[in-house]
Amino acid sequence: MYKFLLILRYLRRRRIAWVALMAVTLCTAMVLIVISVMGGWLRMAKTAFHGLTGDVVIYSPNLGGYPHYQKIIDDLKQIPEVEAAVPIIRSYGMLQVQNEVLPVQVLGYPITEIGKVNDFPASLERQYREEQDVADDPKASPESRKLALERARDHLAHPSFRLIYSANDYRAFLDNPQANTLEPEKWPGMIVGSAVVRRTPLEVLSTIPMKLTVVPVGQGHDFEHVDRSPPSQYCWVVDTSHTGVFLSDSRAVYLPFDVLQKQLGMDMQQAEKGGKPYELPARASEIQIKLKPGTSRDVLIKTIQKHVADLEKKIVFGVNLYPMRWEEAQGPWLAAIEKEEVLVVMLFGIISLVAVLLVFCIFYMIVLEKTRDIGVLRAIGASRFGIMGIFLGYGLAIGIV
Repeated sequence: MYKFLLILRYLRRRRIAWVALMAVTLCTAMVLIVISVMGGWLRMAKTAFHGLTGDVVIYSPNLGGYPHYQKIIDDLKQIPEVEAAVPIIRSYGMLQVQNEVLPVQVLGYPITEIGKVNDFPASLERQYREEQDVADDPKASPESRKLALERARDHLAHPSFRLIYSANDYRAFLDNPQANTLEPEKWPGMIVGSAVVRRTPLEVLSTIPMKLTVVPVGQGHDFEHVDRSPPSQYCWVVDTSHTGVFLSDSRAVYLPFDVLQKQLGMDMQQAEKGGKPYELPARASEIQIKLKPGTSRDVLIKTIQKHVADLEKKIVFGVNLYPMRWEEAQGPWLAAIEKEEVLVVMLFGIISLVAVLLVFCIFYMIVLEKTRDIGVLRAIGASRFGIMGIFLGYGLAIGIV
């Protein structure tokens, strides 16, 4: 009983112990908050990056891409665990917006198929996000919310590069006597990252003719058969994309797969060597693969690697192909975020260690100050373990709080 009474007395009288309590509480809260925030940020980043690349990527470091990609896709679709496979082109270029020239990454997407492997359609502002915002707005009428939800689902299932305005409108946007000869209504639609042209709404962007110049990469070792002059293409912006990955949203522009393939000279071409004509097959930069739910990627990645290796023995690709998980494809960016998380947790861990030392010093001082109390208790018959139990109980009460 005396232990309990002394513990209560020390808790009321020795207020300095509450300083230790607050220090430990603050340090613990900081560590938990940092782990939660950094962990949530990492999960959000992984979700965003995963939405850009699908589950598995067949990648080649060669900017000229690799041929026979359709043969690879057709064979991959025979694997029961593969849900879909889509070719993609990645390149680089310069985007001229009025008097401003911007360096961009150019991606060629088969827009009707891309939603089968990644979340790109859900990033489109005009075709999906604006409609979904109306559908989620509690202030909107039930009828308008229902119609907006139907339109959002339709756009999500059928995204497109279709031009927004009529032919007469596009000729008017040019404000040029030669508008009819330039045929602006036949220029391809282009989707730009939401931060490529900042602070400019889509209503304005969609009326500005943009000139995209890409770097011709040709057909690998057959580059001499391709025109070396950088090809240019005028485009109309039809939508903006907000993927949640700033590196993509601030640099990427998207074109129809066949348009970019032709512009880069990666489409099927006729060439001649030694006086004999031959055919250069079409090329793609990568193939993104979507796996069926519940599929073990570790097992399937080995199956795909073996499958690609067998194809390389039968078909000459001219480059090395690397089937990899999406985490490996986005490895440099994810690794940086993971290292930041570890670094921040270590820093706050050191701060917490300092708080622990602070608590030790405070309780050590309290024990020293209670030397007379300990002597009195020992004189009236208290045991060593009994006195130790008082201070351990006192520390336990503080620790529980």
